[in-house]
Amino acid sequence: MCAEEKKPFLSPFDFIRIARSASLSVLRTARGAAPPLPRALELEDRTLGEAGLTGYIPAIHAALAELLDLGGGELAPPDPSSTFAAWSESLAKAFNAKKPPALAFSDRDALGAPRRTVHTAAMLAEEADSASFLFSGRRRVLSTVPLIHSFGFVFGLLIPRRLRIPSADVPPSPTLSGRPLQKGDLAVLFPQLLKLLSVAPPPDAALLCSSSPPLEGRYFRTARTAGYLSLAEIYGTSLTGALGWRKSGEPYELFGHFQRQGEKSILRPSTGAILASNRLLWRRERHFSRFGSEDEDKQP
Repeated sequence: MCAEEKKPFLSPFDFIRIARSASLSVLRTARGAAPPLPRALELEDRTLGEAGLTGYIPAIHAALAELLDLGGGELAPPDPSSTFAAWSESLAKAFNAKKPPALAFSDRDALGAPRRTVHTAAMLAEEADSASFLFSGRRRVLSTVPLIHSFGFVFGLLIPRRLRIPSADVPPSPTLSGRPLQKGDLAVLFPQLLKLLSVAPPPDAALLCSSSPPLEGRYFRTARTAGYLSLAEIYGTSLTGALGWRKSGEPYELFGHFQRQGEKSILRPSTGAILASNRLLWRRERHFSRFGSEDEDKQP
């Protein structure tokens, strides 16, 4: 599927999932632990008040306005009587009215300072198209990563939607509670959960994990020993997006929407952006490892 598809970049239901993810994040920050919210499908006709979000609406709205890059007051906060379906339609309308539509992901730089990085819909679609081969043969995606995080958004929402694969959000529990693994599933997770995962997989279930710094090579072997078809690791940041991938402790392969430029830089041809890094050590033309890392099983 090309990046310039005619249908909207995100559907109204995608916005329900995103709003639910933002709500859980705000509740977790305010209470120390987020109470359970119904699944996205069950939230469509429920009001924000009925979901217990009345006192948190300003904070949730601010988080979504930041994520959807609606910093100019394009959208007023919803009323507690608003349904999630109506709210998502308002979010979709404001987002699609921007030229170009974009999302702004928040994280921290190497020194721990807050950082906000804007990615246009076209950039995110390009990244999704480039990485979609990792979903080959998958029948369903279970995402334990918040959709308001760049990794969760691209790999837990955008790629499954573009490939028309069912995708569901699940709590990051060691047993993936509430959504038993099935044949053909792909679980999207962070390293913190990977280290705790104790669920026995059915045949053909796979894992996809983001990691920085790199995963130790033993995790790939442990995943296979536990019965998973594979463990794929995505290397990148909110600033760069997904840079490279691997399915073993060997060096990463650069995703197709990037090109190597010299010894310390990577070029994104579609935008002309050049990403400079002192952390990359090139092993082959399109394969790299993190400088000074001992994570690889083999050094070509």
